Amino acid sequence: MRLHPQQCVSVLTCLLPLSRAVPSPPIPQFTPLKISSADASLLNFTLAAVIPADFTITPSLPLDEPVLNARNTLILTLHALGRLGVDDFEEEQRSQTWRSLQHVSIDILGPSKVVESSLPMRKYALWGIYKAIHLMVAHNDFRSRNYELYSQEALVGYVGFNNGVYDTLSNGNGTKDNATGRDSRKRSLSVVPTTLANATMVDPGSVVTFAFELNGRTIGQSNVFMTLFTGILKAAPYSKAERVQAFFLNSVTFNTYLSFTAREDPGPEGPFFEYEQLIQVLGNLPTWVMAHGNRWTEADMVVSIDDVDVGAGFLRWQVREGVGVVDGGDVTTS
Repeated sequence: MRLHPQQCVSVLTCLLPLSRAVPSPPIPQFTPLKISSADASLLNFTLAAVIPADFTITPSLPLDEPVLNARNTLILTLHALGRLGVDDFEEEQRSQTWRSLQHVSIDILGPSKVVESSLPMRKYALWGIYKAIHLMVAHNDFRSRNYELYSQEALVGYVGFNNGVYDTLSNGNGTKDNATGRDSRKRSLSVVPTTLANATMVDPGSVVTFAFELNGRTIGQSNVFMTLFTGILKAAPYSKAERVQAFFLNSVTFNTYLSFTAREDPGPEGPFFEYEQLIQVLGNLPTWVMAHGNRWTEADMVVSIDDVDVGAGFLRWQVREGVGVVDGGDVTTS
């Protein structure tokens, strides 16, 4: 029995029928890139390089609420960044909320701190969420907080991480999903892992499939998530329909590197590997990991459109000179 893609589509995954698992397509063999300090092309695309130095955030004191579940917060953050990352980077961003069934919510609001207020540009929302989650991970401090966002010392908006489905930065007035205009209070996201097939998404006229293979050295949950967050930030300035030729992220901060390449000769008609699919495959990796033993290890990824492999990538633990091969733990410092 073959699963028809139209029967099972979601933001994150395609669920399997219980009777039979769909095997992964073969993963191409990758040649890891050699990292040399003499190679000036390998830049440290981490916190300081992705976000301008004149963009800052100011956190409030922790709100008097229970501690946020770390994994649920990381997954909801990945979902929020992925949704923001495929829209126009420089466009105005309306107030918006993402909610998890596991009692975590993320709110973004403009400088007036009301639901009608907008952030001047979407990139401020991306940067604000990223810097907030980076602080939580670096200090292992997942608690409800509000964050003021500043660009060149001017207040441009707010980000709030809250405990509880109905606790919002906007005092419970609700916000609108930017893509649909519907009340985001009705759009909760479940982050409970299940048995997964290859994550499948149906676009008009095509079926996009992501395949994963976990192998190699342990990287650690936090390092994996932070690398994926950084990858989305690096990809976000590109148009979602722009073709990916080569994408590389060398993260010394998180001891990882991430690389994607397009199919060598897609032909004049394609299909083509685009930045929208790159962001989507990054967003699907953790759900696959949780469904396959919570092995936060090195990973290979393949993107296919209508059964044609259009791009492939890998996440690797970064071996530092003089340190040798070691297993990666979670990041503890910024």
